[in-house]
Amino acid sequence: MNEQEKKRLEMLEASEKKLKDRYKYQNEYIKNNYDKIVLTLPKGFKKEVENIAKNKGFKNITEYVKELLKNEINAAGGESVAPAGITEDKKPGFFETATNPQQDHTQI
Repeated sequence: MNEQEKKRLEMLEASEKKLKDRYKYQNEYIKNNYDKIVLTLPKGFKKEVENIAKNKGFKNITEYVKELLKNEINAAGGESVAPAGITEDKKPGFFETATNPQQDHTQI
């Protein structure tokens, strides 16, 4: 292996490490800041929900389900809140900004 090939290999390894570090950070951030809900549905149901979501103008099923849940919480008299410090432009568009930063947000 010549010097040029060694440099290319080193650059490739450094690039791969940066990418792995980025994914690790993103996954850690998501783990610490979001809850995850997994649904198991009958075969074909996902496609139906996806079509409904698209027809209603949502970019994906997740955004559609978030909106349905938000509306359900609000209709039940609950209040959708985000953890303190999260604003509309920094979150995926589901929860409203918390009005009281000292408020307990574990209810959702």
